[in-house]
Amino acid sequence: MKTVRNSILFAIALLALFSSVFAYVINVSVSDVDYAAPSKLPGTKVQVLSGNTVVYEKTTDKYGNALFNLSAGTYFVRLNRSFYPEQIIMYTVHVNETLNVKMNIKQTTYTLYGQVVDNPSSKWEGKLITVMDAQGQVFGGQNRIAQDGYYLIPYLYPGQTFQMKLEMADGQKFISAPFSFSSAGAYWLPLDLSRQTLANATPALSAPARSQLYAPIVAFVRAGDKPLANESVSVGTPDGALTMLTDANGAAPVYAASPGTYEFAWNGQSAKTVVEGAPQTAPPAANVSEDNGSQANASENATPSGAPAEEPAANLSNGTGAAASQDNGTVPMTAVIIGGIAAVIIVAVIALAAMGAWKMLGKKNDAWRPAGSREGEMPEKPQTGKREMGAGESGAGKGSESPPAHHVHHPGHAKHPAKHGHGKKQG
Repeated sequence: MKTVRNSILFAIALLALFSSVFAYVINVSVSDVDYAAPSKLPGTKVQVLSGNTVVYEKTTDKYGNALFNLSAGTYFVRLNRSFYPEQIIMYTVHVNETLNVKMNIKQTTYTLYGQVVDNPSSKWEGKLITVMDAQGQVFGGQNRIAQDGYYLIPYLYPGQTFQMKLEMADGQKFISAPFSFSSAGAYWLPLDLSRQTLANATPALSAPARSQLYAPIVAFVRAGDKPLANESVSVGTPDGALTMLTDANGAAPVYAASPGTYEFAWNGQSAKTVVEGAPQTAPPAANVSEDNGSQANASENATPSGAPAEEPAANLSNGTGAAASQDNGTVPMTAVIIGGIAAVIIVAVIALAAMGAWKMLGKKNDAWRPAGSREGEMPEKPQTGKREMGAGESGAGKGSESPPAHHVHHPGHAKHPAKHGHGKKQG
């Protein structure tokens, strides 16, 4: 009887041990983030990590699922798929369930995950871990450290500089060194307090990794979250070296006047900011407009005597230089020349066509006119005995030399006066 009882107890203990190792079935279901019509993503690589070590790895089936047998505990689940940013979540296993994970191909932020290592790490479980931006402001809310010191902070912007702050209930603070990552995805960043990779309020220099042209670049000197004022910060810029003093907020702002690398240095520490922008191929507007009198004299000296002076002022005022002004004027002048030539050709064609039409019309008019009315011919006398008046004549104009009407009606009268009783009287 005793033997049977011992056997049962042994079986129960073995079952409990087996259950503690492979206690829960977790189905990781992967789909696209499109909430309107989410689609499963088969062929996605799913990794289960303990810390930063991969303990299980599978690929989703045609339904987008991957099954894992996991013991109780906290894990990171990392997803990798072509054309998608890497994604990671922190998950604590305590029941059998389906873990729905959505991937976003348009994701623009990154997720930071890691582990707080201390002796013991368990003392940090449940404590707050906060991310601060370069201005010392809390960014992205507050997160709590999980079992075994694991933490995960999502939605951080690439290119920005951040620091993490750990704070105990007794007021003890730890500030991480500045960090920044350049693209979306997931990044592992352990915080090993046992090796003092985190310093308790250690002064540090920080600056953004990137900035825009013609915008201020602000570097900070802080001891944890305490700003340090009147600290001398040297800055190497594309235009030369500067020395700045931090203000009451620990800030040392520099104006990004030119593209290139701006390197800040303080107390043996350095930070770099890259300013992107198109390189200037012509002198800036300020250099062009510094001495208007010199430019006017130069243009006068370049103009021959008696020739019309050019007007470069309108082109130089935009700061682009003479080369840009010449390029801008080439196309309109060409268009004007081509348009003028075309207009001359059109006018010439119209004139030739008009002359031809005029000549044709003249020939038709000559054919239509009666005999004697053509150019160079004398008109025939009308048979009705009435004279038609031509252009420029009047019916009773002064100085009219028209012959008497009877001479017109009887042209033969003057040659034979005797026939009308004007000859000699016969006896």
